[in-house]
Amino acid sequence: MERFREGDVVSLIYEDSTCVVVKIVEIEPLTLHDTVHVVLYDGIIEAGPPGFDASGEHRERTHDENLSFRETEHFVDAIAMTSTAFDQNDPMLLYSEEVTEAERMGYAVWVAQRRDSAERRGLIRYDVEGEKHELDEELDDSYQEEGDEHGEPEAESTDVGSSEVHEELETVTVEIQPWHSRVYDLPIGEILKEHEDLLTAGAFAESELGRYLLEKREAGKEQIGALIERLVVEGDYAAGQELLDFGEDAVPALEAALSSGSEVQPIEDICQILADLGTDSSYEVLASASERAISDLVENESSRSIVRAFLYAVMLTGGTPAPLKKRLELIGAVDHSELADDVESALEAVAAGGEDVVPEEQAPRSSDPFGSVM
Repeated sequence: MERFREGDVVSLIYEDSTCVVVKIVEIEPLTLHDTVHVVLYDGIIEAGPPGFDASGEHRERTHDENLSFRETEHFVDAIAMTSTAFDQNDPMLLYSEEVTEAERMGYAVWVAQRRDSAERRGLIRYDVEGEKHELDEELDDSYQEEGDEHGEPEAESTDVGSSEVHEELETVTVEIQPWHSRVYDLPIGEILKEHEDLLTAGAFAESELGRYLLEKREAGKEQIGALIERLVVEGDYAAGQELLDFGEDAVPALEAALSSGSEVQPIEDICQILADLGTDSSYEVLASASERAISDLVENESSRSIVRAFLYAVMLTGGTPAPLKKRLELIGAVDHSELADDVESALEAVAAGGEDVVPEEQAPRSSDPFGSVM
């Protein structure tokens, strides 16, 4: 990160040989890592053959053939990334130029959002007159570490709205976007994917990058559909392993295939992939299906396959993911000899995590004073 400065225009790997272009508008030096604020240009460029970047460093790619993005508007006006995340994208210097006031407007919104959040959470220090806001490195680090795993403060709204931002430059009116409340410790491709619904709709839909993201999403759906068919119809389990690369995007198609399936082996394969995906949404599908299947274990082998996958997921995680944790009582309801070992493994994993599996009052009791079970 040391080799980059404010005003540098840099290409970042989006995927494979495809790159996006950003301009660094601010670098905040912090204790754990710097925070790099960038604006994202509207455009996708392909990596060319190896060559030298603008600083004379030899790189595995060049972009000399197409720098037309210089004439485009900014697509996203303020992405705050950790220096670690920035470096994960293999940044390459294209050229440097002065940062304009317009390019800093999104950063001003980010600062205002951050200040507002910090003030509400009691993290602002005031001077004796109570007029000056003082933010230090501890505040910056706590902002990134509190909230979810990507650094989003739990109380921060992500609603799109309009806000007047008072900064040193001037008073401007800027539309607040979800990324104005975040510090991302993610590669740029994952950041864009997280906001894909917003970036492919409304005013963004007509942009070059918005169209590219939409095309990638539609192509991904077609690929997922083809892999589901190979898995379910052809019995090709390798297709299921390929589905793991799609992550959350594969869950709706897997859920639909599970709901419409009737043959044991495809159902077993689908449930295994859901468990291996390891996301909240995949666990939710698996746990919900297990709730429905638990009463039909004796007669239905498919039901046993579903519940076995649920127990397997609990064994892998200790039952800590929310969709599994709220259904741990299902383990106590599993009564089938084929699943006895799976139940034992799941119980051991949950016990190691310190969770209670079966509520004390689950079993109905009679009014007998000695407490005998009905």
